[in-house]
Amino acid sequence: GTALSPFAAYAVNLDKKGGVLDTWGPTNIMLRVCETATGMVQVGAKMADANTIWAYVHHGSWYVYGSVSTPGWGGEWKVEPAVPKGTFPSCSTHQHR
Repeated sequence: GTALSPFAAYAVNLDKKGGVLDTWGPTNIMLRVCETATGMVQVGAKMADANTIWAYVHHGSWYVYGSVSTPGWGGEWKVEPAVPKGTFPSCSTHQHR
């Protein structure tokens, strides 16, 4: 089953997109990425009202959803190949808005 959530994430082939008027094109991507205390990252989409929708996986699901609150362990992502510590701002200092 899937939990109810007003937000979800999905893949878009950016090679086939382009132009400022293309809603899902590479010129319209706005992401926030921060590093957790465990060395993982959290990924979010910045919304027009300055809130961030953080990506996470519901318990018992493979689907990626979005949350306006801190997503917890389901929202921590392992970067492969690994990047040096400090590449992204710390999630503890990064505002979860």
